[in-house]
Amino acid sequence: MTSSPSECLVSSPREEKNTTLEDFKIIKVIGKGSFGKVFLVSNKKMNKFYAMKRINKDILIEKH
Repeated sequence: MTSSPSECLVSSPREEKNTTLEDFKIIKVIGKGSFGKVFLVSNKKMNKFYAMKRINKDILIEKH
């Protein structure tokens, strides 16, 4: 099986143990919705890119 260029966007950051938010650098916002935002981030240790979703918990609870 060959790997594609988009593989890093689908793979999980859990490949490396003890991954924290501090391991990522926000590059830019790639989407906004009613519950939060989606960011393009890079993993500083593995030099891979990921999409990271941030959900506003207070709005989510309010909407049930």
